[in-house]
This record gives sequence, C-alpha cells and structure tokens, in this order.
Amino acid sequence: MLFNQYSDIPVFELQSYFAKVSVFKGSIGFEQSKYASIEFLAGLKSIECEPSFGDIENISAELSVVETDFESLSFLKNLKTIRGSAYTDLYDIDIRKNWNLTRFGIPLLRNLIPRKPIFRANFEANHDDFCFTSDEFKVFLENKVVFGNLNAKLCENDTSACVFKNMKDLKSNCSEIQGNISINSGDDVYIEKLKSVRFVWGSLTVQDTNITDLSFLESLEYAVSLNSSIIPIRLISNKMLESAKLPNLKRVFSQTQYQISFENSGNGFLNSAACLDLMQNTTDTVVIVDGKQCEVIDRTKDQEGNNYGFGKFSMANFLWIIFFIMFAE
Repeated sequence: MLFNQYSDIPVFELQSYFAKVSVFKGSIGFEQSKYASIEFLAGLKSIECEPSFGDIENISAELSVVETDFESLSFLKNLKTIRGSAYTDLYDIDIRKNWNLTRFGIPLLRNLIPRKPIFRANFEANHDDFCFTSDEFKVFLENKVVFGNLNAKLCENDTSACVFKNMKDLKSNCSEIQGNISINSGDDVYIEKLKSVRFVWGSLTVQDTNITDLSFLESLEYAVSLNSSIIPIRLISNKMLESAKLPNLKRVFSQTQYQISFENSGNGFLNSAACLDLMQNTTDTVVIVDGKQCEVIDRTKDQEGNNYGFGKFSMANFLWIIFFIMFAE
C-alpha cells in the first residue's frame, strides 16, 4: 500500500479502517503524501511484509523462477492450477538458472491450462541433479505440455512401479514399469504380463519375435525416457507383425528426435497411412519406419518403384532397337 501525492482518502476513513486491523500483510509506504501524521496506523500490532506463497492455489500468469538460491519450489505447496501467459513469446512455466534447485516440489499441482494454443514449459540450467518424481511428471504429460528445454531427470526410488529385470521374472498386472523393457526371441510367452501397463518409465524394445500385433500393449498410455539417448519404443526385425495399433497411447516422451521406430518389421503394411494413424492421437510423438518419417514412406516406395520400372523399360527398348537393326540389315 502506497500513500503518495495522489492519495486523497480522508483521515477519518483511514482511522475507521485501520481501527479494525491489527496485522497488515504486505508493505505500507509514504512518498510525497499530504498526510500530516500517520496516527491512523497506531492500532497496528504487526506488519508482515513477506507474502504467504503457501496459500496460493491458482496462478493466472506465467510462473517464472530465475536465478534464485531455492532448492525446491515447495513454498508453492498448495498450488493447484496455473493458467499460463497470454503472450506467445513467453513460457507458461520458466524455471532456469537456479543453481541449487534439485526438486520441483509442488505436490498438489494438477491443472496446466494454456491461454494460447499450447502450454509451454522451460526447465534449463538448474542444478545437475534437478529431477521430477513420476507423479510430478505425469501432470506435464496429462496436460500435453510442450517443453522448450528440459534439463531434468526422473528422481530415483520415488515410485511404486514394477522394476524390470527380464520378462520371465516380471510381475503380472503391473500398471507402471520402471526400466528398459526388452522383449526378445522366446519372450513371446510372457508378453501378456504387459496387458495392464499404462506407464513405462524407461524404454521398450521388441526384437526378433513372432508377434503379429501389439495387443499386449493395449493399455499403454505413456512411455517416458528422460535420461537416455535411445528412441523409447523400438520394434526391430519382427517379421510376422501385421498391425501396429496402440489404441490408448497418448504420448511417448523423450529428448530424442524420434519417439517410436519400426525397423525391418512387418510385411509392408506400414505405409504412410498406417504410420500417421499411429501418430494421430498422440502428443508430440514422431514415428519413423526404416528411418523414414510417415509422410515420405509412400513417396519413397513410389520413387523406388518408378526407378525400377524405368530401368526395365530402358533395357527392353535398348534390346529391341539392337534386334531391329540386326534384322534390318
């Protein structure tokens, strides 16, 4: 509260107001004011200048924390909703250059509501050990947040997810799995164990199997790999594959260029349409087939076919011309 040369509230009104106030939260300043005294503040017992961030439940602006000494953002312990910035050039959450920041620490945050087409977040140049718990990162996944930078990892030992060692020893009916899942030749008999999996915290590789479809992953919604440079979901040399549908998949998140890769799998059913069908219901998830993005698969096949056809046609014409010349003589 600032009293300056433009303040014209009568003293008797101020006396009446402050007579009911014993604790004032905020600051009171006087700058070139016309008041002869400040006796109307005589009833105040304390002024609490520091804001109580712990009471904040909603923020309708960008959340920016830059160049502080905070170790976590737990002072926002009751924050539930962020309605982001309306300005297109600003991140809705911008957390950077906080050299001591190792934890996110906002446990009740659930709603990230964009005021522009997408909600954008940036976590950059904080402490090297800065990490999210799996529950914290789920909020970003479920709210379809797109990241500018994400210098972060998943916190260790913070989840109740099943830990993957091998398919044989994996428990059945896990809804979340932590680790790099590897399904190889001979593991086909165990794949039904994955029927209930919704979250994979790590990667999933299916290689050299006889599977014909991905129905064993029918419940999969999210796969997240923050700490690796490999593509999170890879299907390699599964020659019998006839369908790549993942009906409940919402997002595969990684910091790699591509998120799902098919290599030498299937019998040619993975054309541009099938590839795009896999991507259409996901957020920020890019699929490649034998190193090609969806849009160019059919184009590449057509070009290969045209080149091959042109080669045959040219050779046939050449032989016909030679034959004609020989008999013409």
